Parts: sequence; C-alpha cells; structure tokens
Amino acid sequence: MKNNVFSIYRIKFIKPRQESLPLEVEKSNNFFLLALDDLVSGRCLQGEKKIFRWHIGNLLHYEHLTGYFAFGRTTRGKIEKFDEKQSVFLQEEQDESPYTHCVFNAEFGLVAIANKYTLAKDTKEISKKMEKVLSRSYSIIRNKIKIEILPIPNPDSFVKEIQEAHRIFSLTASFGRPNPFDADAYFQQPLARLLAEAHGQKGQATIEGESLQSEVVSEIAKSSAATGNTVSARIQRHPKDATRKISLHDNALKRAFGRDVDPKTIIKKITSIYMRLRHDVVS
Repeated sequence: MKNNVFSIYRIKFIKPRQESLPLEVEKSNNFFLLALDDLVSGRCLQGEKKIFRWHIGNLLHYEHLTGYFAFGRTTRGKIEKFDEKQSVFLQEEQDESPYTHCVFNAEFGLVAIANKYTLAKDTKEISKKMEKVLSRSYSIIRNKIKIEILPIPNPDSFVKEIQEAHRIFSLTASFGRPNPFDADAYFQQPLARLLAEAHGQKGQATIEGESLQSEVVSEIAKSSAATGNTVSARIQRHPKDATRKISLHDNALKRAFGRDVDPKTIIKKITSIYMRLRHDVVS
C-alpha cells in the first residue's frame, strides 16, 4: 500500500503594527481557526472566476486546537465519451476536483501537507496556493493580517556541524515581523520588534567573531528552523582547515504515513517532531 508523504510547514499570522484587535482573535492560533471556518462557510473575498479554483473542505476540529482539512482545486474541462443510444462520440464539460490531506496544530502554528502530484509538483507549490486562499478569508482581511506559510527544515546536520566545529566565525539569519511565540529571546525577538518599529517586512542579520559560542549559535539555528527562517554560518572544522560556509536549507521535513493512519495520529507525530526540533523534548 502506498503511503501519504506529509511535509511540515509553519504558518504565521502577522498582525498590523500597533493596531488593536478584538480580544477573541488576539492570538495567532485563533486567526488560523477563524480563517478555516470562514472559508468552509463561504465568508471570503470573491475574486474573478478562474480556470482553477482552490478550496478548503472536509474540516474537522479535534481537541487542543488540532484538526484536519482537505485542500484542492476544481478544474472545468472536457471529457470525451460515447453515447450508445445515438452511436456518436461526444464532448462533455465536467468538473474535476483533485485534493490532498492536511492536518494542523494551531497551538504551534503547524500545518502538514500530503504530497499529491495530480494537484501540484510539490507541497511547496501547494503551500503557496493555501497561503493565498487563507488570505482571502473574512477574518484575515478584516484584521489586515499577513499570512506566511514556510517550510520547517531539519536542522540536525547543521547543528551537528556547529557543535563539532573548531571555531565559528559568523552567523547570518533571516527574521520577520513579530509573530512566533517560540522565537529565541536574544536574536529573533528583538530584531523582529525593531523590524516592526521600522515598518519593515523582513530582514537579515549577521554576527561575527573569532570564536562564536556554539550553544548560542545552535539555539538560533533551531529557532530559525522552527519558525521557518533561514540561517547560515562560516566555520572552521579543524584547526588547520580553511573556513567554509554551511547553510540550513529550506526543504520541509517529511514523514510518510500509511493511507489508513488516523489524522489524530499524524498530528501527534508531527507535534512530537516539532517539540524535539525546537525544545529537544518529545511531546
């Protein structure tokens, strides 16, 4: 039996600078739940009709801000068929709606998307379509929220190289406006606040030294991975080696599950992967 291969993404709901929001939607996880409910109930911005129309459906809410939904597109096309009564071949217009499976944990801003080749070449393309669809929901538009869905990469090999390096000369990491509650306190959080004060959207910062502290660099790397940001470093592996650049690539973590596996089981596993990645604990 073939498996569903899920890729793990971080979804961010970035609030407008210094705008007061209703208390019931103050938290980012509430925006996620409200946007999903808006879309399945038809509370969204109606755009021009297109050949491809993307939808969220089959929404299920579980406990602890988790759930499942299907995401796909409707295509209007022509099929060829034979009418036996008239003994003629005909062309008939018909809707087709390929879709894929998605699970989420709104508490941590996690969404896992199953790959579906008939829908898109990869989940990154699907995530960008999902970003646009969620952005058209009533609650997101009303509160002027910007949505980003970014891949969560596996930082293990990057962190291992950092911890085993003889010296670390520099670290460069990207950051965005305030959103993730679990961003590291000494790098991402203050820079995100600065970005918001400057009315910026995204930024990148570099720290340099003769020998940066590996635990601090490792923490920034894990925080960057968990929040969907990029990071690179220049290191020296051994005392006589030349320096080299290492990077945390933006390929999403993947996990395969049997097609009959319950979505709640997938959510539990995805959450466990995130907790280990960010906090070195298993949920």
